[in-house]
Amino acid sequence: MKCLQQRKFKRLVKNWGYKTVYCSGYQMYDIKESGTLSCKGFIGHVRPLQPPAIFEIPLVDGSFMTHHSLDMNYIFTDKRLQQALGYLPEEVLGQSIYNFVHNDDLERLSKFHKNLLDKGECISGYYRLAAHNNAGWVTIQSQANIIYNKKEHVTADYIVSINYIIGQTSPQMESSQLDRPSSDTFNRANVVVETVPRPFRSVSC
Repeated sequence: MKCLQQRKFKRLVKNWGYKTVYCSGYQMYDIKESGTLSCKGFIGHVRPLQPPAIFEIPLVDGSFMTHHSLDMNYIFTDKRLQQALGYLPEEVLGQSIYNFVHNDDLERLSKFHKNLLDKGECISGYYRLAAHNNAGWVTIQSQANIIYNKKEHVTADYIVSINYIIGQTSPQMESSQLDRPSSDTFNRANVVVETVPRPFRSVSC
């Protein structure tokens, strides 16, 4: 199926051309007076199969990969996370990304999260993550895809995110901003995670 979506990213501009899609649905029939069936049409749900492109993006200097549950808890990080933010993987696994985000960027990340769940893929705006030991803030831009169950092709399994480091700021700011957000951060972000995401729509974030 022809895809007219064009991704725009600081380091990546790509026209996807065609996508392989998974189509499921049912046919509708009319019963004629003669007793024969006449097909009226087909009602279907079409969703692009997960493109492997996000796994093929080379991780250049200043980038790292993370996997998240649908509510944005870390479930995997590569070794570059320590270079970027100073954390060992075990220090972030199981925690929500919202626990590390600058308070002023929560709304921006929340919008990115909602768009990702809605569309299946999204590119974030800039947001800041706290560096290890209150060493300042690292500005990040993320390109993320939802990975679907290989057998069902409908149920979402997890999120893969390629994260690019845009810059870093020193901790010369109010000490309250360097404090981690409270445990209700995710609730304040007001993101509702659905068991099965809504149908994919090829609309840029």
